[in-house]
Amino acid sequence: MTLNQPLMTLTRTFSAHAIALLDREPEILQYLIEVQDKGSFPKEYQPRRIDYLFDDILFASFVNGVNRLNSDCPSGYQPQFMEIRFDGELALFTIQGEVILDRVQQMANLSEILGQVPQ
Repeated sequence: MTLNQPLMTLTRTFSAHAIALLDREPEILQYLIEVQDKGSFPKEYQPRRIDYLFDDILFASFVNGVNRLNSDCPSGYQPQFMEIRFDGELALFTIQGEVILDRVQQMANLSEILGQVPQ
């Protein structure tokens, strides 16, 4: 497997599976690189809206901690891609649970923010 230059820009240490998926999805890879260039959310950032997307489909949305959308997932559904967006901006991206992009690591109150969202 060969890594193209854009993937090397994004890559920390990822599984072979994640690298292969990103290598086959150049538009997702380019999007992740562009978002990564924005850096982390500020420590004091307080999102008003939190969206959860599985395979680019919106499954849950919360505005000011109030559930605005909550779709059922089929039994046993395991999305390849999962995104969490804060106010429309990508905050976290995973491939089958493996963190690929994390813009929230600096947020001191992240657990408090996510704690406002019913599980």
